Amino acid sequence: MTTSTSEKLDQLLLEEVYDACEAVKEIGDNRTFLELKNGYAPGVVTGLIRINGRTVGVVASQPKENEGRLTVEALKKTADFVNLCDGLNIPVITLVNTPGYCFGPEDTKKIIDAAADCMAVYQNASVPKITVVAGKAYGSAYLVMGSSQLGADLTFALPGAEISVINPK
Repeated sequence: MTTSTSEKLDQLLLEEVYDACEAVKEIGDNRTFLELKNGYAPGVVTGLIRINGRTVGVVASQPKENEGRLTVEALKKTADFVNLCDGLNIPVITLVNTPGYCFGPEDTKKIIDAAADCMAVYQNASVPKITVVAGKAYGSAYLVMGSSQLGADLTFALPGAEISVINPK
């Protein structure tokens, strides 16, 4: 990643609402990103990039979709993708910018089950895992997204990142 690319990424991530796909492109070689399951569970972006020629899987919460709030479908999409990467021995980078979950009272059990499944997948994955907090990371939504408590090998928080047990407001 060149200095100008790093500066572009920094500027992009400082925005309150940014396109996660654009952020992921800035990380990868030649701004190339192969998004998987595009259109399904748009609150999370999953796909493959190359960094220095090596294939890397990326999971990124999508702030421009419900502020990056996680849904049952987004959690399932994340778990499926991390499982795929683990099975193919592809390292995973997770970009976190989520204030929590998006669900109604009738979905409480579904979201709890999906979050538990996603956490188990991250915890059991044996590939290298890097997590970058690029914005909000509140409550158990942060834990679900590849936190150090689930075995992330490296965890970074960018300037301006907010990590909290609950929404500070």
